[in-house]
Amino acid sequence: MSHITSISLDPEAAELAQRMKREGKNFSRFVRECLFVYYSEEQTECTDNAPWVIHGCGSPDVRLCRPSRRYPCRRCWPKGIPHQQDWKAARAHIGQVSRKRADKYFSVEETSLIPELCFRDEKSVLWFDEELKVIDWLKKQAADRNQFIMPLADLELKGNAKSKAVKTEKPRKGILKRILSELGR
Repeated sequence: MSHITSISLDPEAAELAQRMKREGKNFSRFVRECLFVYYSEEQTECTDNAPWVIHGCGSPDVRLCRPSRRYPCRRCWPKGIPHQQDWKAARAHIGQVSRKRADKYFSVEETSLIPELCFRDEKSVLWFDEELKVIDWLKKQAADRNQFIMPLADLELKGNAKSKAVKTEKPRKGILKRILSELGR
């Protein structure tokens, strides 16, 4: 259920909001995203009841929910969700690492590894990063993809835009037009 509210914009911001609408972008979604970004550090619970649990590396398990465009979890994805290809690449890479850890004779499919997280040494031995590095990579990809150009922490958010807004007077209708518009109801 949505909650409708109004905001006061100065003339410059109003023009930008109109431009955003003309470009087919959703102004309400933009405002919601700004609010979520501003308060992203406060969300402590994951919104997914069946998260992806990553075991391994002798470290505590990492829990990440499946990134969703519709209901993004701000705890797991504070900077926004990763691209679907990056999500699939991370899962495939971690799957290969987990299988290799479980079976030392398992032949790792190099095509399932993230190129930036693996290499072959001079003896042609394949080396690849483990789970935590992959999660760091995935979160960096998400942050790069969802860069927010406005540093919200530095904004001066006190005051009310109404004080700077310029009121425009509506042109008054003549008596005949007012009577005709009333009859048309």
